[in-house]
Amino acid sequence: MQPRRYWNGNALRTRLFDGLSLLLPAGEEFVIRAAQDWLDTHPDADPRLRAEAGRFIREERSHQRAHRRYNAELHDAIPVAREAEQGVTAAVGELDRLGLRMRLALAAAFEHLTALLSAEVLRGEAWVDDTPRRECRMWRWHCAEELAHQHVAGDLLRSMGPLPGQRILALVLASVYLAGDAFSLTWTLCRHELRQGFVGRRELLAQAGRFAWRAFPGLCRIARGWGGQWLPAAR
Repeated sequence: MQPRRYWNGNALRTRLFDGLSLLLPAGEEFVIRAAQDWLDTHPDADPRLRAEAGRFIREERSHQRAHRRYNAELHDAIPVAREAEQGVTAAVGELDRLGLRMRLALAAAFEHLTALLSAEVLRGEAWVDDTPRRECRMWRWHCAEELAHQHVAGDLLRSMGPLPGQRILALVLASVYLAGDAFSLTWTLCRHELRQGFVGRRELLAQAGRFAWRAFPGLCRIARGWGGQWLPAAR
């Protein structure tokens, strides 16, 4: 029987999504600022698109509040989590130096990648347990809304006319950022569990193997979806 600290079945899967939660508030702030800057600089744009952008911002704010509350509890349980989240926030803040068109391209890429993962979370229990636990319900609610508004950042970008190759570059950069940060944060949290003796190295490796086996079909679908975004952008 797993300790109560592992809401998602075991240490590996729990800390994977805990790591993603540490990443999300800064990422959501980035896409919110990009959408808000578009609203501020395009007062005469299509009213329907402006309304979509406003709804997008409100939903991202609600996600941000939920994850900040969750992360505050995580900071208390795992002291290294606070420093890890601060590092991510500082790194994402550097992206604000980019121009609005590139920031929107990155926002659209982040939203696309998040939607691919969200679809897998909602598909079954390979990623997140389908239980009434608060954390599971939070993730499923978040993922459902991500799928519903995934198109908005892309629509804002298209209204400005992305530069040739900009979407490809943004997708590659966003993929590197997300994969690198997700791995780093998950490892930071798992290393804490190992040092505290909450889980053994062999047990953690076994959990990783089982997760990889169960998630492999979904990872293939994510890879196809990523390529599906690449090819249209390349034409």
